[in-house]
Amino acid sequence: MNKDKEIEALMHGHLSIPVIILDKYQQVGLNETEAMMLLHIYRFGQISVPLPTPKELAEKMSMDENECAGCLRSMIKRNLLQIDEFERDEIRQESYSLYPFFRQALTAEVPSGEGDQIEEQHLFQNIEQEFSRPLSPMEWETINVWLDQDHYSPDMIQIALKEAVMNQKFSLRYMDRMLHEWKRKGIQTKEDAKAQTEQFKQKGGRRTQAAQSEKLPEYPNINWLDEE
Repeated sequence: MNKDKEIEALMHGHLSIPVIILDKYQQVGLNETEAMMLLHIYRFGQISVPLPTPKELAEKMSMDENECAGCLRSMIKRNLLQIDEFERDEIRQESYSLYPFFRQALTAEVPSGEGDQIEEQHLFQNIEQEFSRPLSPMEWETINVWLDQDHYSPDMIQIALKEAVMNQKFSLRYMDRMLHEWKRKGIQTKEDAKAQTEQFKQKGGRRTQAAQSEKLPEYPNINWLDEE
């Protein structure tokens, strides 16, 4: 019975990974072995091992250390993987980044409608530019969900981005709430979204003016220290 509980616990354990790795690895020229290595690299990053060695990867895969090293070099050479530098506790460190893979996966997404692909690519670039940082894998996945599952148009997402930046809210969560609210109200075009945003600002301005115009109640000028 204890064994059954152990197996059940293992079945409930899970790894959260960007679905785009599984969906798009073939389109960017990766084979199954290379895709599995990317997943292991991603997993190592989640357990605070940002730059796993070929030996550490070989212990997880059906390849020896030299084969893992060759696979890493190949993906770096093909611009599907890169090594970034960062500082932690004033110590310079290195980490693998899947950022190049996500770039290529995005450009490989469009079998038809090249214009849509370019528009979506610009969307990702604009968000990174406005946030002044690269998007994380989970943020890439969030935006893909907006486009593929929620069917938000790039124009609507761009407007949400503009509003987020104007309000100093550099967060996809903030944008997601805005997009969800627009969808709830049936707002589907950028013109309607702009009108809704302007209407909200005008209401906010009127409330502020009303609050400022309220007069404080007048009280008699009494010196409470004067007993007479």
